Amino acid sequence: MSYQLDVSIPGLPPINSATAMHWRKRAKLRSHWKREVWYAVTGKKPPTPLQRSKVVVTRNSAARPDPDNLTDTSKFLLDALVELGIIEDDSNEHIELEVLWEFAQQGKGFVRIQVDEVEGGSCGRD
Repeated sequence: MSYQLDVSIPGLPPINSATAMHWRKRAKLRSHWKREVWYAVTGKKPPTPLQRSKVVVTRNSAARPDPDNLTDTSKFLLDALVELGIIEDDSNEHIELEVLWEFAQQGKGFVRIQVDEVEGGSCGRD
């Protein structure tokens, strides 16, 4: 049986700011999201990091971000998945990434992370 993970985390990672912000603020945000992902995946980790997987990150917010900002949603989350040993790496050879948006009421935003192990085959674009 292949590994599957499906967790929701309250709150919204920043968009369109991760690279432009001061390094201390960025480090604090990275730490915050690592901790949030850690709480969500406790007891749900695979025995070893997944070599190949499909990762779907869904941003649930009141405002629809444009495509490049939507992709920013996944940055801190993917870093946390790697650091916590869920996935081996967040490069295209290890994951196929899909970032989606769905509506949520103002002030009730959250992110959903789905990870499905891909057995055999390849990830990303060949």
